Amino acid sequence: MSLKNFFSHQNSHGNSTLYDSTGEIFTHRAALLCSAFCIVNYFLVLWLDFIPTLPQLRNICNILFTGITALTLYLIFSKKEVKVAANINIIFLSLFYLPLIWLFIGGVNGAAPVTLFMAAAFNAIINNRYQRNITLTMQIAMLIVLCYIEIQHPYLVTNTILTSNGVLGNMLNIFYITIATLMLIVFFIDQNRLNVKQLSESNEQLRKANEELLQSTQFQRNLIANISHDLNTPITLISGYAQAINDGLLPPSQVAKYLDLIRDKALVLSNLIDDLLQLTQLETGQLKLELAPSAIKDVLNNIQNKYQLDVENKGLDFKISPMPPDLEAEMILIDSNQLNKVFSNLIYNALKFTNEGSIAIACSRSEDAAVFSITDTGVGIAPDVLPFIFKRFYKESSSRNSALKGSGLGLNIAQQIVNLHGGEIWVTSDVGQGSTFSFTVPLQPSPTGNV
Repeated sequence: MSLKNFFSHQNSHGNSTLYDSTGEIFTHRAALLCSAFCIVNYFLVLWLDFIPTLPQLRNICNILFTGITALTLYLIFSKKEVKVAANINIIFLSLFYLPLIWLFIGGVNGAAPVTLFMAAAFNAIINNRYQRNITLTMQIAMLIVLCYIEIQHPYLVTNTILTSNGVLGNMLNIFYITIATLMLIVFFIDQNRLNVKQLSESNEQLRKANEELLQSTQFQRNLIANISHDLNTPITLISGYAQAINDGLLPPSQVAKYLDLIRDKALVLSNLIDDLLQLTQLETGQLKLELAPSAIKDVLNNIQNKYQLDVENKGLDFKISPMPPDLEAEMILIDSNQLNKVFSNLIYNALKFTNEGSIAIACSRSEDAAVFSITDTGVGIAPDVLPFIFKRFYKESSSRNSALKGSGLGLNIAQQIVNLHGGEIWVTSDVGQGSTFSFTVPLQPSPTGNV
């Protein structure tokens, strides 16, 4: 691990924070305060000139203090590495500055212990567990060494307690203790505020999860109720017609008619089961799109080939509007089979409620998406129904013949497939005039990155 990576170690979430349990803003400020504290101490030592009898040591101190100050300012203002600068200063303070002032300014009775306390406080706030423990171990080891030296060789420690420097040292001790205490209080307040915020966020997530669970439970209940009803109706009719034919209750001329009815009801059952399987795949996330680029003109040609005959067999006109020039060369990334189910649901839905007139298909462009529209001249949809038209099993409509209603799943399935393609679907309608269902599919970006 490099020096920079060690000082800028990321937390387990991969976010570059200065302390695991608090926000970046406070620790960023604490790191700046740490660097400022160290620089002030360096210049106090140089200003006090407490080692006049050792000029060589004084020169070394001048060079080191000036160099570490220049490095600190460079890291903060040029590289924006505030935490790196703070950690370098903590280590320098602990390994060089601390023994220097311990030996020359009163030992355990001087300013050194409070300086070490400040360095330990900054280390606790700025660093995460790994960095904090290593730096703290180093600081404790240095403290033990210095105490041992003072006990075994007390003559090496210069007593300045009663000098002017000693008085200044005591004043600095009081000031440092006050600053450190306030800093730790603010730190723990900030930490507690973050913990409260995290708890609040966790409670909100739990509330949303409970709501989703309740919605899922309600959906399952509604699903079972609707499935039971929609399956039971055609099964009852099929059973009744078959029993009537088997018992000979129908005249021979009517048998073929009722066999056709049985076939139609069986087809309704088959379609309902297909819709339920499709809905289950969508709801559980099991449906995976097999996307491939397709030309829009090919999609429109495919629609015409598949549905024109069915529309015209009902006596309706089938129209496909000319494609705009700006879409002729465009491609869309689609799952052809799934998108065909969207067109199938929308076109057959239009057929169901249109007795005369036409069904028209159009394609236009809206920014970076293709907009497909299916317009019918049918009975239309009442305004109070429009907000619910895409809901599962929704069949209530004062504007439409109830005898023609399907399973109520087709439009919801179409909506989910469109959403999986990254598009949106909507409907506009006038009662007695017809309806237009529209949906978007994002255009495939060109190789140059432009759509």
